[in-house]
Amino acid sequence: MLLIDSRAGSRELLVPLVNMGLPAEETILAFGDIAFIGRGEGGRPVDIGVEFKQLGECVASFRTNRLQGHQAPGMRATYDFSWLLIEGELLYNKRGQLLRRAGRRELKRLPGQLTINELNKRLLGLHLRGGLNPWNTQNRVCTLKWIEALYRSW
Repeated sequence: MLLIDSRAGSRELLVPLVNMGLPAEETILAFGDIAFIGRGEGGRPVDIGVEFKQLGECVASFRTNRLQGHQAPGMRATYDFSWLLIEGELLYNKRGQLLRRAGRRELKRLPGQLTINELNKRLLGLHLRGGLNPWNTQNRVCTLKWIEALYRSW
């Protein structure tokens, strides 16, 4: 059973996941946006957690230190395996400045003034030191398919 946090940011995942045939229900999670119990080695139950963020939200949480200072340590303490699922097209210019689509052909700087190098270094740090495995999806369809694959792999 997929447990989906009912607060803003993740609650819009519930209906599409149920429509895909996945068992899911709303709840309030102390840490993460999605949680479930998987089968580890020898069938041992393991707690799986996913922190879900839009790319702009991820950048903002790095800038406020919320992700690395509060959420990642909580995820590490709560779950046996944790992921940071970042949804959004990863665009950047020649200077490495992160961009977002502002129309069909127009790109603008992503708020937060983060570069692709800084983003990658922070994600690697969370992975290596915090046990939070980063994964990027381009859009909602890809996000839902990734969640399904993660759930079914356990």
